[in-house]
Amino acid sequence: MKREFDNIVEGVFDRLKAKAAGAVGGAKAAAGALGQAAMGKQTGSIKQAFQQGKQDTATQSLVGNKIAQLEKSVDSLETDLLKLTGLNIEEFSKQFPDAIKFVDNIVTNIEAMKGIANKSQAQTQQEPAADNTQAQPA
Repeated sequence: MKREFDNIVEGVFDRLKAKAAGAVGGAKAAAGALGQAAMGKQTGSIKQAFQQGKQDTATQSLVGNKIAQLEKSVDSLETDLLKLTGLNIEEFSKQFPDAIKFVDNIVTNIEAMKGIANKSQAQTQQEPAADNTQAQPA
């Protein structure tokens, strides 16, 4: 029961953190759009920039939190397996090679998820700049 409660609390805090990050991201995007407008460059709505920045940043925060939770779970799993068997990592690897492959596969997938999240974040940061560089007709 305590573990379920901890998971619920952790999920609530993840969402709160994502909302706060989203608000900051939205404010930054709106400020960027306002700056572009002040320089006379074509921009979309400042409200639209705020909403998009808020959504993108909140999503990135949630994904980052989930990746961190997965990494923590894998570390816990590795520690628990060694404690349960009483073996060191070398002995465990020899006696349970399939378990090592399983854990390595999880770690590889987490790294792939990080790459996707980082690529998505980089694209999100480039999109507003690409939209805001068009000069206004005279």
